[in-house]
Amino acid sequence: MHIEAGPLLRRTGARLGDWHERKLTVIGSLGTAECRPGHYLKFHSATGGSQHVEFDPSSLDVATREMLQSVCNAARTQGDVPSPGADARQTLEGLLLSGCSLRDERIAIAPVPTHSDPFADLASRSSRSQSRPPLRETRESGPRFSVLLPLIEDRGFVRDSLASWLGQERFAAEGYELLLLDDGSRNEMADQLRPLLRGGDRIICRPGVNRSELYGAGADEAHGEFVFLTESHCVPEPDCLFELDRFLQSHSYEGACCRSIPVCYNSLARADAHAFELGFREFLKEGDWRKVNVHGFALRKDVYDFVGGLRGRYDLFAEMVLAADLRDAGVRLGYAAGAAVQHHYRVTVSEMAEFVDGFVLGEMQYLHDYGSVQRIGFSFLEMCQASLEGVSSLEECLATEWQRLRRGWKRGDFTAVGACLSLLQQRLMAGHAGQVLAQLRVWQLAFRCWLTQRNLPRLSRNYEDLFHAAVARAARRCRDRLRLDEPRSGDLMLSVTDIPADWQFGFYPAETFEDRPFRWSRPAAGLDLPLQAG
Repeated sequence: MHIEAGPLLRRTGARLGDWHERKLTVIGSLGTAECRPGHYLKFHSATGGSQHVEFDPSSLDVATREMLQSVCNAARTQGDVPSPGADARQTLEGLLLSGCSLRDERIAIAPVPTHSDPFADLASRSSRSQSRPPLRETRESGPRFSVLLPLIEDRGFVRDSLASWLGQERFAAEGYELLLLDDGSRNEMADQLRPLLRGGDRIICRPGVNRSELYGAGADEAHGEFVFLTESHCVPEPDCLFELDRFLQSHSYEGACCRSIPVCYNSLARADAHAFELGFREFLKEGDWRKVNVHGFALRKDVYDFVGGLRGRYDLFAEMVLAADLRDAGVRLGYAAGAAVQHHYRVTVSEMAEFVDGFVLGEMQYLHDYGSVQRIGFSFLEMCQASLEGVSSLEECLATEWQRLRRGWKRGDFTAVGACLSLLQQRLMAGHAGQVLAQLRVWQLAFRCWLTQRNLPRLSRNYEDLFHAAVARAARRCRDRLRLDEPRSGDLMLSVTDIPADWQFGFYPAETFEDRPFRWSRPAAGLDLPLQAG
């Protein structure tokens, strides 16, 4: 259910007239009511009766203008508002906040967030959970699997990976197709690999896209019953597809992840593998939904399309979003332990940092779009929450002192200048020098990992600290890249104490709390700004 309140509450930024085209449906214990403002009103009683009233949109325009004018006049005179419309905004905001609370599973705090529609999110989630993906009959023709193999991040093993895919044993060659995915940076490599491909295999190039978008491009071109997501630094066992096919035929799962065999060449890779195994061990348990692991993961193509696939907007975090979408759709995933791939782990800090950057960028983008990642149930940002809160509190202090300086400037009071300059210096340090310090922290912990490389328990602890530092560094970089610290139009704060009283209507006299002036307002309040024509 999507709610707009026209002139009283603009959420879309479009013309005020577009609210006439909205439809509102309310389901209650007495029946169902449906209204399209300016057109009709329907009521269906639970006992079987119904009513239908039509009216002219022009009459609604006149009534709306009269209602708003009466509200403004009453607010200027501090009188009672002679219309229930004054409480409409409060009611709608309360409804929207309730929707946010239900969606995010936590108490929502005013003002109403403007970046998403909680009722649309809940409706989408409900429709996915109540309707299963359509079962598709076994096809008479076409490959069983479409293997999606990005050429990026190959770590020198792309030829080994391709050779093993082309040499699958005990599985018919026509039963699978290979789709090599190129982001435009591997054109030379793609040309070298092209002669090795079979007739039905293809190379798909999408310049400038991220890994999740590459997978999406491959899935769009896939002809197989299952899409199989893997990486070019993963080398499949000779019977990987045979074992995977046997598992899927003997179980009622719509998808499955493969067993990942770690291959490590230095201490950093061993620590990385140890950290991965600790987490993935939990994901492999029966009923756990977090089995979308691109070391080797198969999913029915129609199910992939049903849930919307990988959302490239969220970069590497899109894999966790896909896992949550599959969970909400009631899709069951299994663990095909017999189907295995050898995963060659990262051997440098830069490789780890590149992965963390992509994941954190996607998570922060999702957080920016939806306000919470609680629906996903997995977060890197929780590891560096203290650092982010420190930057946010510094910005709040700077905003407070800046308002104090503006108010004092008119009276010749410049006592806040020193505090503003000091906080501004700290903010610059937190923004630019802070990034340098975060990078130095990563290098320091990487060196500590090297010193403890022969002691796995100590190495694992140091690697965990290194990973947390990399997440904190990535959060700083991504915050600036997404400009998440810039307030949206709905979040801008204007001090009504700096505005002449004759411009205001619906506000009570100014009061002070903790040396900060403020005004209470009526449910309907506004500013009458004297602007020149044009």
